[in-house]
Amino acid sequence: MRKILLLGTSISVALGMSGCVTTTANVQSIPANDAVTHGLAQLYQQPNYQVHSTLQLTQLNFSNLMKGSNPVSDSLDSATASDQKTATAKSLEVEKFASWFETIFKRNEFSFDGIVDLQHQRLEITPQITYKAINTGGFIRVPMVLDLANAQGYADLSAFSPLLVNLNSEGKYSQFSIQPITDRIDFKKLFTWSHDVALDSSRKFDPRMFRDLPLDAADTALGGVRKIELSLTYQDLMTVNKVVFDAHRADFLAAIKTKPKQINSTSTQSTDKKEPDMDGFIGLISAMGSTYGQPNSTPLPFNINGKFQKIYLLDKAGRLIQSRVEGVVDLDSKSARNMKIGFSSITNYSEYGSARINFVPTTQNTVLLSESTKGTVIDLVKGAAEKYKQRAANAAAVSKTQITK
Repeated sequence: MRKILLLGTSISVALGMSGCVTTTANVQSIPANDAVTHGLAQLYQQPNYQVHSTLQLTQLNFSNLMKGSNPVSDSLDSATASDQKTATAKSLEVEKFASWFETIFKRNEFSFDGIVDLQHQRLEITPQITYKAINTGGFIRVPMVLDLANAQGYADLSAFSPLLVNLNSEGKYSQFSIQPITDRIDFKKLFTWSHDVALDSSRKFDPRMFRDLPLDAADTALGGVRKIELSLTYQDLMTVNKVVFDAHRADFLAAIKTKPKQINSTSTQSTDKKEPDMDGFIGLISAMGSTYGQPNSTPLPFNINGKFQKIYLLDKAGRLIQSRVEGVVDLDSKSARNMKIGFSSITNYSEYGSARINFVPTTQNTVLLSESTKGTVIDLVKGAAEKYKQRAANAAAVSKTQITK
């Protein structure tokens, strides 16, 4: 559990920290691409703001898993009738399962609510998965607060009781250290890097990819005065991403700090057995940052194609208040296999400069993560693992003694 929280923390922070005042006349008159860049700059200049984002899969197609354009392999033209019948049956079975998975995934909505407080180096984020179908529905929410300044994380894991969290800890935030992450990642530098990359990317898209759209009632209800669409292909996106990342590669790598020297201490941080996992995670990020977009980088095992439409809604001050993305991505494994994924996402930004994180950790509303998992499945797994290690150590000791004799 702690490993999952630690590794997920860095991703959550990077996404959560991912705004010059102007007049309404200026918002309406400047070119569309400049208005989008200005809106992104407004967002990054804010000391705090609230964000709500949802992601919904609209398509998940695995049906073309046979060779050739036909679901049944072209090579079957010369096969026996029995082989053709078997291949056709397998193809229909694949399509059936693909249809089931597509329906299940499309019924799930992934979302999160968050508050970014750069002034105090804190982030509040509540990821949620919601499932909706006829006569059934449900959701799982995990409220979290990440205090970067004090290297502490808090997560209300009540949704997983009593399996992963004991009943005594329901309604409380499990407290855990994020120092293994803050020791290795400089989030101030990472935020500055993300700011530069976002604005540079916006400037490098072809201005002809942007166009104004008419406002509807929902847009005006949110306070929107200008709506702009960015339409591009996946290849357009990756071309710009690689150029921009290469220009800011040094800044990204500078945000990854060298491993601190070990010191003799009884602190759990210096003896944490999870450090090798964190070292591997940080090493992977560093390696990817060093090679991404380089001519000698390892190519992906599949081709990616697709189209995107991203819509930006700006208020009268030129601030970004909503972004919407509609996209379809084709994954081709450079052989006979391919998959098509369609998705839709909406992200709203609000409470510029006034958003507040109300959570204040106390002894009443928090409990150590190690305490909240006592008596749960995690405890049982840990106990079984320790017994296995002990048996292995005893067996090794007996074997060594017999060899010595």
